[in-house]
Amino acid sequence: RLARDHEEAALQSLMGGLKASIVRQRAIPEADGVADALAGELGMSAVAVERNARSFHRVFVLHPQIEAVLRPPWRQDWQGVPNLDRDRMRVMMVSCLSHDLPEEMRDAARLSEAEFDALWDAPASAYPPNWQSERAWHDFQIERLNLADLFVEVRMRGLGAAGPGRARFVLEEGGVPASAVLAAEFRSHYLKGSVLRFFDDNRPEPVLSVTAVLGSAPESFVCAEGHWSRERTPGRRRVQRGASGETGRLSSSHGALPETLGRDG
Repeated sequence: RLARDHEEAALQSLMGGLKASIVRQRAIPEADGVADALAGELGMSAVAVERNARSFHRVFVLHPQIEAVLRPPWRQDWQGVPNLDRDRMRVMMVSCLSHDLPEEMRDAARLSEAEFDALWDAPASAYPPNWQSERAWHDFQIERLNLADLFVEVRMRGLGAAGPGRARFVLEEGGVPASAVLAAEFRSHYLKGSVLRFFDDNRPEPVLSVTAVLGSAPESFVCAEGHWSRERTPGRRRVQRGASGETGRLSSSHGALPETLGRDG
């Protein structure tokens, strides 16, 4: 029992490290890159990540259809994740203290959606449906995470059909402001903690209007005639205003791309 408790705590720590790494690096590694990402985040060796205290392999399993949402290794850019399907964003870390994991589990790419769901839904006291291994199920331990919980929804929309301004925004600190003529609206999802900066473009030079550090609540921004502002949403913290525009931290976060969305050269 002590060994199981120790491994449960280890899996929780590893998954916590993965969440921290994804949010800090603004990137999701592929399954084969998780050990290196965790080693860097937690200050431990990749071998210590890959093997439990009894030297059996741990396995990191991505949902078989995650590439329909994003393609690991994935790094966040200004487009974010427009179509965030929660079901396909599920991942697991699986470990066993009595033997190495079955071959089909070690090669996670061979898992079907039904097999993935069976593992995800399996209670600790019962075998997953159609489980083929003769090994005792109680020897297996699973830590689950839905990566969708690391993202927040952001909506941007344009008003004023008669000659709308060029609406500019920047993700994080680098790059030329993206430009869009927002004829309707653009919805996407960004990792929590991401910084979005919005520039008014109804003047000779773009002027920073709004800076947003994404928290946990959905957020909405409006560009009317080239001027950005936040839409008020229930539960959002008060926005601080400064000489350079609005700034504040969002508190609680899909959709088609704008008609034209690109970068100024």
